Amino acid sequence: MKKISVLILISLLVACSQKIIPPSGSTKTSLNENALKGQKVFMENCNRCHPGGMSGLGPAIINKPLPSFLIKFQVRNGLGAMPSFHKDHVSKEELNNVVAYIKELRSKYLPGSVMN
Repeated sequence: MKKISVLILISLLVACSQKIIPPSGSTKTSLNENALKGQKVFMENCNRCHPGGMSGLGPAIINKPLPSFLIKFQVRNGLGAMPSFHKDHVSKEELNNVVAYIKELRSKYLPGSVMN
């Protein structure tokens, strides 16, 4: 029974871990003004654990079907090993720009994705 439980757990972990493969060709993209500002904040605060939105110390974040308000909630409150980023560290405007940047990353790596 224990072996079956372990096999099921391993199967779930493999099935749930989605590897994102960057598109071939040029990785240069044109970002709108808000996404460009968000990229700067992302690189300063998020990229260390979510390099380019991919998995690193933290999980990939561009393949999550989370709406904008849930991303903002998680950034403000943290979860698990993720620290919280309060308004005195990342302003409301900066957070909105980070979400705009994540939307751009998502559309680049997952064409046709929608994020509210």
